[in-house]
Amino acid sequence: MFISPFYLLFAVFGLFPILFSFYIGFFRWDGLSDMEFAGLHNFQYILNDELFWKSLSNTLIIGIMGTAPQLVIGILLAYALNATFLKYKNVFRMMIFLPYVTSIVAVAIVFSVIFSNQPHGLINSVIGLFGMDPSCGTVRNGVRRLR
Repeated sequence: MFISPFYLLFAVFGLFPILFSFYIGFFRWDGLSDMEFAGLHNFQYILNDELFWKSLSNTLIIGIMGTAPQLVIGILLAYALNATFLKYKNVFRMMIFLPYVTSIVAVAIVFSVIFSNQPHGLINSVIGLFGMDPSCGTVRNGVRRLR
């Protein structure tokens, strides 16, 4: 029951477009006029098209050339960071994980400015524009205040 929203979203945004694209493959259709049944003609055409095979080979080459080096480098880095022979292991770990931490810190700073409990905070300034008390609905000392 709790996983049903996932299945619903997967069916609507994942499965339906794939099945509908396959269905459209059996028709001649420009998107505006009526659909005309073409049978397997479109599939025969694409299998005999030189450009299709060239684009398929380019896609496979890009996929292999992009994935294989990343996997090899990732495994080597993981091995090196856990090896006993590496000096300054913690420095290298910090260099690898620092970009992940800094983005979280940047988001925390932005939200602290937006939801600041000071009168100059963004939300309090907007509330003040409507003539309400800027401290209405903000958090002070860990307690939410509503008047």
